[in-house]
Amino acid sequence: MRPGVFMLGALSACAAGSSAALVGSPAFPLAVSVAAISLGAGLLVLRSCHSDPALFLLAQPCLFLTWDISPLLTLLFEVVLASVLLFSMGLLHTKTDIAYSAVFFLVMGCAAFLLSGQSHVFFPLVIFVPAAGLACVIVLGLAYRTMVRAGGGVQ
Repeated sequence: MRPGVFMLGALSACAAGSSAALVGSPAFPLAVSVAAISLGAGLLVLRSCHSDPALFLLAQPCLFLTWDISPLLTLLFEVVLASVLLFSMGLLHTKTDIAYSAVFFLVMGCAAFLLSGQSHVFFPLVIFVPAAGLACVIVLGLAYRTMVRAGGGVQ
């Protein structure tokens, strides 16, 4: 099977699902047009360069519109997209990879649950951007420490 077909299938399922979830709301025409644009761009990406991360990113506007209806539905679509992306990139081969992905999805679910009551993104950004920066500094510090102990210095 051609690379990118699974990701295009996940993109089309999430685009159709988000449009179906918005039936009856004022954002429905916008959701249908965004889904059509995402699918058209996905077909172009599949035909030209077979980039699974690009197909993953093309689904994000559809999920953004779904957030107003149901954050949990958005989380479900995001988990499906991320799982297919990891599988198509070959990052779900061992039990450890699956466990890390499950922990990531649990954290993502907790963040979606915490943010589901927020009507504006300012408060979540004030909390999560510094937390992500701090986590990055901690991970880089641990990697530096491991390199220094194992190899005796940085190249």
